[in-house]
Amino acid sequence: MVVKRRDVSDNGQACALVIAAVALIMTLAWGVATLSLRVVSRSQAQTAADAAALAGVQGGFTGATQAATLNGATLVEFSSRDTHGGSWVTISVTVALGGNAATGWASNAPS
Repeated sequence: MVVKRRDVSDNGQACALVIAAVALIMTLAWGVATLSLRVVSRSQAQTAADAAALAGVQGGFTGATQAATLNGATLVEFSSRDTHGGSWVTISVTVALGGNAATGWASNAPS
């Protein structure tokens, strides 16, 4: 009877595949986490800009600055435009927060 010897050159192949799969999954998870942090940071900057613009309608430059500061942002630009003899005002602001810049505007004019 002839006994064939099994070729053992495949030993360890599953381990290498598992390591490669884990590395790929970890890289994808890191990418998703980084993207999520950027989206959240951008959203926070936009929220601060909108709050500053709304506060600016009632409180002018001082109100916009305070609202931006309360939201952790810095007021970068402020502009105010009066219409209808000064009874309506439109405010445009730009704020900086966490490396992001966002612009918001608000008005007390009827829509």
